[in-house]
Amino acid sequence: MFTTLRHRLSVRFGIIILPALLTAGPALAEETAPKPARPNVIVILADDLGWSDLGCYGSEIPTPNLDALAAGGVRFRQFYNSARCSPTRCSLLTGLYPQQAAVKPAAPLPNLRNDNNITFAELLKSEGYRTYMAGKWHLGNGELLPENRGFDHAFRFANGGAHSTDNWRQENYTLVSKNQEIAFRDYKKDGGTFYQSDAIGDYATDFIKHSTAKHDGTPFAIYIAFGAPHFPIQAPAALADTFMPIYSKGWDLLQRERYERQLASGVIDKRYPMPSRGGAGPKGGEQPEIPAWTSLPAERRNDMTRRMALYAAMIKKLDDNVGKVVAQLRETKQFDNTLIFFMSDNGANYEGGVFGATRPPGRPGAAGKKKQQAQAQAEPQAKPRPAARPLEKMGQPGQNDDISIGGAWAHLGNTPLKYFKHFTHEGGIRAPLIVHWPAGVQAHGAWVETPSHLVDVMKTITDVTGAKYPATYKDHPVLPAEGISLIPAIRKEPVAERPIFVEHESNRMIRKGKWKLVTENFNALDKEFKGQQTLLYDMEADPGEATDLAAKNPDKVKELTAEWNTWSKRVGLPPARLIGSTPESGTAEEDD
Repeated sequence: MFTTLRHRLSVRFGIIILPALLTAGPALAEETAPKPARPNVIVILADDLGWSDLGCYGSEIPTPNLDALAAGGVRFRQFYNSARCSPTRCSLLTGLYPQQAAVKPAAPLPNLRNDNNITFAELLKSEGYRTYMAGKWHLGNGELLPENRGFDHAFRFANGGAHSTDNWRQENYTLVSKNQEIAFRDYKKDGGTFYQSDAIGDYATDFIKHSTAKHDGTPFAIYIAFGAPHFPIQAPAALADTFMPIYSKGWDLLQRERYERQLASGVIDKRYPMPSRGGAGPKGGEQPEIPAWTSLPAERRNDMTRRMALYAAMIKKLDDNVGKVVAQLRETKQFDNTLIFFMSDNGANYEGGVFGATRPPGRPGAAGKKKQQAQAQAEPQAKPRPAARPLEKMGQPGQNDDISIGGAWAHLGNTPLKYFKHFTHEGGIRAPLIVHWPAGVQAHGAWVETPSHLVDVMKTITDVTGAKYPATYKDHPVLPAEGISLIPAIRKEPVAERPIFVEHESNRMIRKGKWKLVTENFNALDKEFKGQQTLLYDMEADPGEATDLAAKNPDKVKELTAEWNTWSKRVGLPPARLIGSTPESGTAEEDD
């Protein structure tokens, strides 16, 4: 069960009780009930992490710290994000759909507007919380930076609009601390090494120490936004070395192993088919089919093995730093009353083609990118064009390379879901979600089946903290939060059917009950559908989206299309984004 910490009373069976005490034993009358402490809140976001890239979701990558949080809390099986980096961040921070909170509603990588919403940091700060942020912002500069959106202390990318930056370059990051209360960490002093995930974990522990040192019982909220495992794929060489024997087996065998592991551990069941090879790049259109691993020349296999070994090492480092934060919570005796969310911003990333991008040293212009993509598509099994350096130098300090894993490994990362980041089939928008709170979550290791979305995080935070979501903030109106609290779903209580929406670059989705309506902006490689074709799936019978039921259920298609179009108009999307309209073209941006 999930203990709700609200500052309101409820009446059940004629007895006035505090909802926060529902799991603690017999209800107590108002005059004798102790006031429970408000929980600390930590929201952790990974970047480009596939649905199956955690051990507790079926991966071979060791993630013991996140697995422990899952075992002590709950995992969500059908939790949706907003398909891409900054749209997800808009929703997560505000409880609104990205189109509502974005400076430009139809932009693929929007900044977060500051005149119609409130972030959970601003909300909790107004309720007396201390607020901190570490990691990637990607929502704009100037007045839009995190230190201007409720975070008193922020260690972040120096460029608040950046989607990525070199993991090894300390000068690409900055610390902004109110009254300079948090000390700057100089990793380069005395010949030390800076690494992004380690720095994010270190500053998060500094934040906990800073709040605890006040000795006043004030709760804190921390937003931890890892850049990992987004490109550039960079990690310590020695750690990547340990993964080389695993990934030298290739994606075909490893995907089968993940799939069987997921079945055996209850992550999925036989309703999910083993995914076939497919391809769909971020700009749509038909892409090369993912080739069989054994068909590749040795040089290509070696190059791809190293890429995935680096990617796995990034996830391992992310998990290590989650463990660092958990250890600090335990040391300060705050672990039990800290509500932790962990999720990913979108599905695994196909960008860079089947075999991923390689841009050494530095980055080419648009013409260079197009040439690389054309080469990759025209010669999918040709020898790779790797960095002009040994494999062991890939992703290392000072190399200035910009490497991505590509669609073949992304296909493994999303096992057994269809398609990738950008798209609205499950592989693009279904995220792992772990919720952990010993003082409130009693369903240890349980799965939550209720379809949920990023917009629900804000409502859950207001519910458990007792914060009052305002109608206005700083002299501007605040749109009503779109989500629902996740508490009833975690309690296994009935949750009223409600629609969930995703739109990105004219890729669309509405999920309502068991039904999911989808359109994509590309033609499927296997001719399953054409761009903008309306697809309908029964997600209870067919969560792997194997069978389109649109032709058999025209009334349901009509109903959900009308509901999606009504929502689209309400959130400010242009008419060209309506289902049934002429789609826009040229809106996609590859580099995210």
